[in-house]
Amino acid sequence: MDRRVFTLLEAWCERFLSLQLDSSRGERFRGAVLCPACGLLHGRSSDMVYPLTLLWRLTGKEKYLRGAEAAVDFAEANMVMPETGLYRNDFASAWYGISVFGYMALSDARRAGGGGLPPETAEKWDAILRRLSAGIYIELNKPSFKPNVNYFAGGAAVMARAWKTEKEEKYLLRAKEWADLTLSYVTPDGMLSGEGYHAVRRRSPRGFVPVDLGYNAEESIPLLFSAAEDLEDEELFKEAEKLMNGLLPFLLPDGGLDNSWGSRAAKWTWYGSRTSDGIQGALIRKPGDPVWREAAARTFSLYEKLTLDGLLAGGAMHEDAGVPVCVHHTFTHAKTLAHMLESGLDFAPTGAALPSEEFRGVREYPSAGVFLVSAGDFRASLYSSDYTQDPRLSPRGGSMTLLWHAKCGPILAATPNEYYPVEPQNMQLLPHGEPVLNMTPRIEAGAFSNIHDTAFSFSREPQSPRFSVRGFLTSIGGGILTLPDEAYARYAVSTVFFPEEVRIAVKSDAEGVYHLPVIAGRGDRVELSGNRAVVGKEGCRILLTSDGAFEAPFGTGERRFNPVGGFNHLMLRLPLPAGEERTVSIRVE
Repeated sequence: MDRRVFTLLEAWCERFLSLQLDSSRGERFRGAVLCPACGLLHGRSSDMVYPLTLLWRLTGKEKYLRGAEAAVDFAEANMVMPETGLYRNDFASAWYGISVFGYMALSDARRAGGGGLPPETAEKWDAILRRLSAGIYIELNKPSFKPNVNYFAGGAAVMARAWKTEKEEKYLLRAKEWADLTLSYVTPDGMLSGEGYHAVRRRSPRGFVPVDLGYNAEESIPLLFSAAEDLEDEELFKEAEKLMNGLLPFLLPDGGLDNSWGSRAAKWTWYGSRTSDGIQGALIRKPGDPVWREAAARTFSLYEKLTLDGLLAGGAMHEDAGVPVCVHHTFTHAKTLAHMLESGLDFAPTGAALPSEEFRGVREYPSAGVFLVSAGDFRASLYSSDYTQDPRLSPRGGSMTLLWHAKCGPILAATPNEYYPVEPQNMQLLPHGEPVLNMTPRIEAGAFSNIHDTAFSFSREPQSPRFSVRGFLTSIGGGILTLPDEAYARYAVSTVFFPEEVRIAVKSDAEGVYHLPVIAGRGDRVELSGNRAVVGKEGCRILLTSDGAFEAPFGTGERRFNPVGGFNHLMLRLPLPAGEERTVSIRVE
């Protein structure tokens, strides 16, 4: 058993228990957890049953089992939908797809507790599992159920586990059916598509498919591995292995996962996604692979760094911003720590290089419209897709969605075009009245911008890390800016990557500004003078120069926080005279 993993899980469980309500507030709320950030009771807190039960088994401390039992009792008292027997997401949402995760957590807890569980607890949990498996078998197969692909993967895992424990042949058949359905969404370039709210295959007008790396890494692929294990299906295991190997280039050297461009990036955290379970549930499946073990070690180290007051934060800068941490990340990702512990593996670094450290040049994923760039110590992603579920959520216009450097980590990171709680109970609102500012680098002319453009042209110079985007300045509603001479306002953005420098050239037919939100903490030193800005961080300096004068509209000491990615930033902008090109250079020393 890895002691570091045990220590972190113990810290998370202790904090969870400190937030768990007792019956003094009414029996109905006993076992609920009051979120210190959101001020509400998250409906899926019963997912913590597995980590708590495992900790009880390992330590013998009854408080962990009592907490696990209370968490399940809260869900049973408040989240069960009588007509289906399944769980709803929370008090304000009737979405029942999350029952697959509740089933897997309770099933893992039942296995972890084994014969040591009190007979009445074991019987109660067994009955709940039988009810959930029966409901999932029926309800998730209805045409009216229109899920993202992670629910097909989750359904396959549930049915495989139900077949293993209940021995009903129909569950075996449904497990294979849903596993095959999940794999049918794998694209020729190895991406798992289908993260786009649909029951049928969906593409953007220009033919791109919806992909969300956070959910694929932290839910769909781990659940496919679980199904393969319970079914003893070697071919399914190999397919899940291929998906994980294809995803690993997006894992950055510091353990962060580049999901800045994903179809559900509104719930992006620096390690994956807000309401999913964790990548280690997949990475433990190949204990002899040093790269997978190293990837698990890097991500785990990131969990340690991002733990604040016993809770897992969504990004590295909650404390810097003075923003409280939501408990949701903790009770979902604690499950992956429990899987790590039960694996019996040692998660010390192996010294193996990750794919993001080894490759140089450009990797293209044409199905999703994603390019990964590696030049010197820079890593970046660009998004050439026009896919979006909501124009407020995804940056288009060929945006650079992430710029990262080995010395200082993330420098630029895209966020939704407009931050709003698309999932009100699953997204954090900030405790102050200031608006959440968009962090995507972009051209703006009033309400018009390149990031709203869906008809842009995107090109890459052959065999070169040089990218060009052209299009029309567009509003979030799809209107195109018209100039006084009745011509449409064009824009152009070109980005060139060198080993020591990233150079961005921007141009607009309309007078506007180029926004450049640079990730920076309150303690980072900023020097701004004319066409030069320097952001001094611990161990590095980011140097930005331009052929125009930078402005800091909120001052050089002001920082703004965005919950997506969890970053504070310094807002820089560069005025753009109509028809004149401006160039920005970014270097790190």
